[in-house]
Amino acid sequence: MYPLVTNVINKLYSATGSFSQSQNENPIVCESSRKQTCMNDLPEELVIEILLCLPVQSLLRFKVVCREWRSHISNPKFVKRHNVRTTTNPKHDYLIISYNYHYRSSDPDRLCVININPPHRAISLNLPTSISHDNFDVVGSCNGLLCLDYKRSTERPYWRSPTKKLYLWNPATGKAKELPRCNISIMTENYDVSLGFGFDFASSDYKVVRTAIRKKKKDSLENRVEVYSLKKNSWKNIEVDSEFDVGDCWRSSAFVMGSLYWISKKQGYSLLSFNLESENFCIIPSLPAGISCISDIFEFKESVAVRDFSTRKIINIWTLNDDSCWIKKLTINSAIIENKVGYLMTGEFVGLNCDNELVLYDPVNEVRRAIPQHRLHSSHVTTYSYSESLVNLN
Repeated sequence: MYPLVTNVINKLYSATGSFSQSQNENPIVCESSRKQTCMNDLPEELVIEILLCLPVQSLLRFKVVCREWRSHISNPKFVKRHNVRTTTNPKHDYLIISYNYHYRSSDPDRLCVININPPHRAISLNLPTSISHDNFDVVGSCNGLLCLDYKRSTERPYWRSPTKKLYLWNPATGKAKELPRCNISIMTENYDVSLGFGFDFASSDYKVVRTAIRKKKKDSLENRVEVYSLKKNSWKNIEVDSEFDVGDCWRSSAFVMGSLYWISKKQGYSLLSFNLESENFCIIPSLPAGISCISDIFEFKESVAVRDFSTRKIINIWTLNDDSCWIKKLTINSAIIENKVGYLMTGEFVGLNCDNELVLYDPVNEVRRAIPQHRLHSSHVTTYSYSESLVNLN
């Protein structure tokens, strides 16, 4: 059985171009028995298992093989199973690099995806024609979807530049969806706006969270929060019980195990979380003692983590455990990675060297490897872990 399955997968991988019904009858040879078998002779369960092993681009082509294959590939349960396989397999781990829009706003190559595994191909992502190359920023990446924030202007800092449009985009399928207009209209620079994007596991729904904060008086804030649901294709306002100040200097968020996290500056540094299932905020009042400079927040081995860059010589990585206690996980010599810009499922950190070249560092084995021919135009980049998926936006 296994030689046959391997043979079928190899043939499907090597296939190119469009498929027709007649091609489905091509014989597959099992090397162990030299017996010719047609795909139609295989049990349905085995056909599904074979399809689950294939990349997204192959599956998109194979939709035209026959009605049965199209039905399998389009089935939400199949999409979910395929997504679980790709997002948990380091071999399918990609890195999306986005230049901060006010540094390279008109560059068509300012958004690209790099295959972390050899041969390390870098591919410029072609935005849908409905999305301008100017003035957009990546909000987040989740299960093969990107959330894009299209700004009105580059004249102001992007957290104070009003959003013109928001999009969800699947680069693998090329499909994009423009989100409906937000309920909260922000046309003044007195507001600081933060966005987050993630997945609600309980309802299997993708959500975008938008916060708008305005300082009314000294140490007094006005918060307005709304949440977009892809399933409902609508926004709803969220009541906020406590005052908070979202965002570090980049207003970045991290999606970790069903919650979004931001750095809050209210009464000193603290961590703010938003549970996408309950749609409630929670403030974790203190960060690790002695931290004076937090450059980013990210997911590290299914835990929320912060990078302490208080000194130029070392980089400390802290994670939050289930008891809301901070644990120092790693200390990295900054000579190895001058600027940490990402983290992969393989356990490697993605960083830049002094020449703005991408490097991968394995802190467990203390091995650094270069990603050849990938020199960035600027160190002002944000990276996102990415895996291709079949997730439908309709």
